[in-house]
Amino acid sequence: MHDARIDALAKQLVRYSTALKKGEKVLIDLYDVPDSIGLALIREARAKGALPFIRIHQSRLTREMLKGAEEGQYSVIAKLLLAEMKDMDAYIAVRGGYNIAETSDVPAEKMQLAMKHMRPVLDHRVK
Repeated sequence: MHDARIDALAKQLVRYSTALKKGEKVLIDLYDVPDSIGLALIREARAKGALPFIRIHQSRLTREMLKGAEEGQYSVIAKLLLAEMKDMDAYIAVRGGYNIAETSDVPAEKMQLAMKHMRPVLDHRVK
Protein backbone atom coordinates (compact mmCIF):
# COMPACT_ATOMS: atom_id res chain seq x y z
CA MET A 1 0.00 0.00 0.00
CA HIS A 2 1.29 3.44 -0.93
CA ASP A 3 2.01 5.84 1.93
CA ALA A 4 1.76 9.51 0.94
CA ARG A 5 3.94 10.47 3.93
CA ILE A 6 6.94 8.90 2.18
CA ASP A 7 6.35 11.08 -0.87
CA ALA A 8 6.04 14.13 1.39
CA LEU A 9 9.34 13.26 3.09
CA ALA A 10 11.09 12.81 -0.26
CA LYS A 11 9.74 16.14 -1.48
CA GLN A 12 10.93 17.88 1.70
CA LEU A 13 14.43 16.38 1.47
CA VAL A 14 14.88 17.05 -2.25
CA ARG A 15 13.19 20.43 -2.64
CA TYR A 16 13.97 22.09 0.68
CA SER A 17 16.67 20.32 2.69
CA THR A 18 19.02 19.94 -0.28
CA ALA A 19 17.32 22.36 -2.73
CA LEU A 20 18.46 20.22 -5.66
CA LYS A 21 18.72 21.84 -9.05
CA LYS A 22 18.79 20.50 -12.59
CA GLY A 23 21.98 18.56 -13.34
CA GLU A 24 23.14 18.30 -9.73
CA LYS A 25 24.31 14.91 -8.48
CA VAL A 26 22.82 13.59 -5.25
CA LEU A 27 23.96 10.53 -3.33
CA ILE A 28 21.03 8.82 -1.64
CA ASP A 29 22.42 6.69 1.19
CA LEU A 30 19.92 4.23 2.69
CA TYR A 31 20.40 2.12 5.83
CA ASP A 32 17.82 -0.52 6.70
CA VAL A 33 14.84 1.30 5.22
CA PRO A 34 12.01 0.10 2.97
CA ASP A 35 12.56 0.28 -0.79
CA SER A 36 9.63 2.68 -1.06
CA ILE A 37 11.74 5.43 0.54
CA GLY A 38 14.52 5.00 -2.00
CA LEU A 39 12.03 4.92 -4.88
CA ALA A 40 10.37 8.14 -3.70
CA LEU A 41 13.73 9.92 -3.34
CA ILE A 42 14.93 8.80 -6.77
CA ARG A 43 11.68 9.92 -8.41
CA GLU A 44 11.65 13.28 -6.63
CA ALA A 45 15.30 13.96 -7.53
CA ARG A 46 14.57 13.16 -11.17
CA ALA A 47 11.50 15.42 -11.08
CA LYS A 48 13.84 18.29 -10.16
CA GLY A 49 16.22 17.34 -12.99
CA ALA A 50 18.88 16.09 -10.58
CA LEU A 51 20.94 12.95 -11.10
CA PRO A 52 20.35 10.44 -8.28
CA PHE A 53 22.97 7.91 -7.20
CA ILE A 54 22.03 5.29 -4.64
CA ARG A 55 23.90 3.31 -2.02
CA ILE A 56 22.01 0.70 0.02
CA HIS A 57 23.29 -0.72 3.32
CA GLN A 58 22.02 -3.58 5.45
CA SER A 59 23.12 -3.80 9.07
CA ARG A 60 23.54 -7.59 8.95
CA LEU A 61 25.99 -7.30 6.06
CA THR A 62 27.80 -4.36 7.66
CA ARG A 63 28.17 -6.40 10.85
CA GLU A 64 29.78 -9.26 8.98
CA MET A 65 32.20 -6.89 7.21
CA LEU A 66 33.15 -5.26 10.51
CA LYS A 67 33.75 -8.55 12.30
CA GLY A 68 36.53 -9.34 9.85
CA ALA A 69 37.73 -5.78 9.24
CA GLU A 70 41.32 -5.47 8.03
CA GLU A 71 43.48 -2.35 7.74
CA GLY A 72 44.03 -2.63 3.98
CA GLN A 73 40.37 -3.40 3.34
CA TYR A 74 38.97 -0.36 5.12
CA SER A 75 41.58 2.00 3.73
CA VAL A 76 40.38 1.05 0.22
CA ILE A 77 36.69 1.25 1.19
CA ALA A 78 37.21 4.72 2.67
CA LYS A 79 39.20 5.90 -0.36
CA LEU A 80 36.45 4.78 -2.75
CA LEU A 81 33.64 6.28 -0.67
CA LEU A 82 35.47 9.59 -0.27
CA ALA A 83 36.05 9.85 -4.02
CA GLU A 84 32.35 9.14 -4.61
CA MET A 85 31.32 11.71 -2.01
CA LYS A 86 33.58 14.41 -3.46
CA ASP A 87 31.90 13.99 -6.85
CA MET A 88 28.42 14.71 -5.44
CA ASP A 89 26.65 18.05 -5.09
CA ALA A 90 24.30 16.84 -2.36
CA TYR A 91 23.91 14.00 0.10
CA ILE A 92 20.75 12.51 1.58
CA ALA A 93 20.98 9.77 4.21
CA VAL A 94 17.98 7.93 5.58
CA ARG A 95 18.70 5.52 8.39
CA GLY A 96 16.43 2.91 9.86
CA GLY A 97 17.19 0.09 12.20
CA TYR A 98 15.83 -3.42 11.93
CA ASN A 99 18.03 -4.41 14.87
CA ILE A 100 19.75 -1.63 16.79
CA ALA A 101 21.99 -4.16 18.58
CA GLU A 102 23.19 -5.76 15.32
CA THR A 103 26.84 -4.76 15.79
CA SER A 104 27.00 -5.36 19.55
CA ASP A 105 29.21 -8.42 19.10
CA VAL A 106 31.74 -6.71 16.83
CA PRO A 107 35.06 -6.41 18.68
CA ALA A 108 35.86 -2.82 19.71
CA GLU A 109 39.22 -2.87 17.91
CA LYS A 110 37.48 -3.78 14.63
CA MET A 111 34.99 -0.92 15.03
CA GLN A 112 37.83 1.49 15.83
CA LEU A 113 39.81 0.35 12.79
CA ALA A 114 36.84 0.94 10.47
CA MET A 115 36.00 4.31 12.03
CA LYS A 116 39.62 5.48 11.79
CA HIS A 117 39.47 5.04 8.02
CA MET A 118 35.88 6.26 7.62
CA ARG A 119 36.39 9.52 9.57
CA PRO A 120 37.52 11.54 6.49
CA VAL A 121 34.42 10.36 4.59
CA LEU A 122 32.12 11.32 7.46
CA ASP A 123 33.85 14.69 7.85
CA HIS A 124 33.44 15.46 4.14
CA ARG A 125 29.71 14.62 4.27
CA VAL A 126 29.02 17.25 6.89
CA LYS A 127 30.98 20.06 5.23
